[in-house]
Amino acid sequence: MVNVLNLLKKDMRRKNIDNKALAPVVKKSPPSVSNYLNGKQHPDFLTFRRIVEHVTHTENRLNFCFNLYIADIAKIDDLHLMLDYCSHQTKNNMLRRTIRRIKAIDPDNKIARLYELIDKRNSYKIKSEKMYLSILNMEDERENPKYTTLKKICHLYCFADKRDFEMVDLMGKEALKGVWYIKEDSTKLSFMLRIKEAIANSHLRKNNVDTARKMAFDILKLSYQSEFPLIHDAMLQLLSQSYLFENPELSLEYITMAVHNFENSPTMKNNLMRRRALEMTHDFIQITLGNFDNLYLTSDAELAYYNVKIGNSELALEILENIKLKNGKLTAFQLLYKAMATNSQQDYFEALKEFQHNSDYFYVAMFEKEIFSNKTTLIV
Repeated sequence: MVNVLNLLKKDMRRKNIDNKALAPVVKKSPPSVSNYLNGKQHPDFLTFRRIVEHVTHTENRLNFCFNLYIADIAKIDDLHLMLDYCSHQTKNNMLRRTIRRIKAIDPDNKIARLYELIDKRNSYKIKSEKMYLSILNMEDERENPKYTTLKKICHLYCFADKRDFEMVDLMGKEALKGVWYIKEDSTKLSFMLRIKEAIANSHLRKNNVDTARKMAFDILKLSYQSEFPLIHDAMLQLLSQSYLFENPELSLEYITMAVHNFENSPTMKNNLMRRRALEMTHDFIQITLGNFDNLYLTSDAELAYYNVKIGNSELALEILENIKLKNGKLTAFQLLYKAMATNSQQDYFEALKEFQHNSDYFYVAMFEKEIFSNKTTLIV
């Protein structure tokens, strides 16, 4: 810890921060802060995190301090907290380094294994079926509520990826019961937000719009942007989608907020997969509303949608055909863009079937309300 402590003390001098000023920030007494900085006492992860975030002056310095901490600390509970922090902050390399550190101390650590599965899932390196089987093969530990609840959260993610939204709702309610048995307040809040995020998204897909919005607003009150940036932005995107056809101006406001938060987050702005997903959502909403300025158009699908809306149907169909050749099939939204380009009732049928197959009843309802407003009612 000597190297990282010397760096922190140097940063404190640069910012003219003394132990007395730092104490209320880290919620410790000045003598305790002095013991931490002089190496007489090891801070737990939450205390160390508060010190680092308050005194470091750049994101690179912060990450460097955390990496030194990972290499030095041997307390598994603190490393578990580090895993959750890295997962929420999209510090993927640091997350994997922490997993390796835990495995070096405890090769069979189950919580590290679950975070490894979450990381693979978020990186599209494991399919939901394989992830589900991996979790099933892990032993139960009813006396360990943190592990048991995290295991249920992983199950939730599998059901969400398989678009089994009824099971997401049922499993989510069961998982929430276990949250209250977790001792650490930070982990309790983290797990509760993970579960509620999954349930809120499932309600939107089931077209329970009012319930989804209420949950999203509740989550936004608890999920500070700096603390849980992924969940915070996910709820802004949910609200944006939920108001898309009902209140376009409000929909645009929420997606603009999500983009602004992303661009101003030092931890998220370099996450390319998250950036791409947000840009796609942003463009979909903007194009749907007929706003063609400031589009990203980094996705071929949204590029096709844009060309449909401006009347370049032939180019849109060419783009969609290339997507189909590359991926083997078109998604529900891509089938919709094709239908809009061809204006074919059969193509609209195919798109609607795919939305129904995906259990995405929010967009099925929007189909019937908006897309087919000038067509014969379709029953599939």
